[in-house]
Amino acid sequence: VKFEQKTGFSRDELIGRTTTEMGFYSQEDRRKFIGYLSEQDEMIGVPMRFCARDGAEIDAHVFAKRIRVGDNNLLVTIFHDDTPQKRLETQFFQAQKMEAIGTLAAGIAHDFNNLLMGIEGYTSLALSEAQDEIILSRLKKIEALVSKGSDLTRLLLGFARRGGYDSKPTDLNVLLKNNIEMFGRAKRRLSIHEKFKEGLWLVEVDSGQMDQVFINLFVNSWHAMPQGGNLTITTDNHFVDDDTAHRHSVKPGKYVHVRVQDDGCGMDSLTMDKIFEPFFTTKERGVGTGLGLASVYGIVRRHGGFVTVQSEPGEGTTFDIFLPVCDDSHDETRAKELEQSQVKIGRGTILLVDDDEAVLDTNKEILLKLGYRVLSASGGAQAIGVYEKKSQEIDLAILDVVMPHVDGIAVFKRIIQIDPLQKVLFSTGCDIADELAEMTEGPELGIIQKPYSIQALSEKIIELIG
Repeated sequence: VKFEQKTGFSRDELIGRTTTEMGFYSQEDRRKFIGYLSEQDEMIGVPMRFCARDGAEIDAHVFAKRIRVGDNNLLVTIFHDDTPQKRLETQFFQAQKMEAIGTLAAGIAHDFNNLLMGIEGYTSLALSEAQDEIILSRLKKIEALVSKGSDLTRLLLGFARRGGYDSKPTDLNVLLKNNIEMFGRAKRRLSIHEKFKEGLWLVEVDSGQMDQVFINLFVNSWHAMPQGGNLTITTDNHFVDDDTAHRHSVKPGKYVHVRVQDDGCGMDSLTMDKIFEPFFTTKERGVGTGLGLASVYGIVRRHGGFVTVQSEPGEGTTFDIFLPVCDDSHDETRAKELEQSQVKIGRGTILLVDDDEAVLDTNKEILLKLGYRVLSASGGAQAIGVYEKKSQEIDLAILDVVMPHVDGIAVFKRIIQIDPLQKVLFSTGCDIADELAEMTEGPELGIIQKPYSIQALSEKIIELIG
């Protein structure tokens, strides 16, 4: 029965026929099989590949023994299906490859973030001092380009699953427009249509993670329309009722609804049941990783939302994303505050730690301009030495997280041994929320994502030390 289930051949088809007649295995494996049994009466665990009725290949180990009954020879053969094991091995090697690529991407993004940090810092300083309108305009354009470069590093870090989770109230119309602009430039065969709701509620999300969600959905639609087609992105305000909330294990209430719809090849029900599973892909070997839609599902769920999909073969595919709104998304005053960030001057002594000389010099100059006294250290070991001598003077420590030898987390652990109430601001392009949660909670800690502007830095410092 198991043999019938695995191969698709019925009992009636099998009885009285040889495996050769059935085309059950290749000529090469047939020669291997005969070769073993011509030299000895048994074969133990010989790897072979078989062909099921539908053409699917089955990896197996074969155990066979020749039994003599009177003048007759009987051959007893057992096939051990290795397909599940092979699948696990393939997934394991794929995961290792993705991890290696992710490590490379994270390293590139870290170094690129430091370059952007230097450019952003000096641009912010120049903007604060420039008077000429033409120069101001050019500096703002540089700042906008730095912001786009930062978006690219966020995508890299999101792919590497090391991006920072810096959630803040966000207008998805704006975020989608940016992603559509970037995606549309590369995929000119597609006709992209926008149907955006005016007055869309704000959602509290990490914009870098949401970039990854929408780019993955756009790419999925593009693959479904290799000859071109229509991609329609719709946004709307939506109320999730109790029944829907219970069905998707979320809270009822106000949600923002994003629909990504294509008129591509579509999917059957069996495919739709598996599309959010890691490593499942309908693309050719070497083209799809099977992680894109899995990451979409995971990111949306981590933000308290849910995803649904509708599709029919030849009828296109529709993905619906639902994300809970901010508690104060209806407050116009809050929305204006988000747009009107200002440089805040303060006072006090700050320990500044970064292993990148350009970032250290830039941030030191910025902090001095903001009114602070600065003690700087170019590495973790030096930072610990400075803090041990001058901890009583230091109001805030700004720590780069990724540093050689002694990283920012190690510096932090030593600092709180000396003063558990020390205010610390982590400067990073990586997600360190889990590491921090294991060590401490409370208002003494802050995180700022590289690259950041002089306004963002001044606000974070004021939040921590007033």
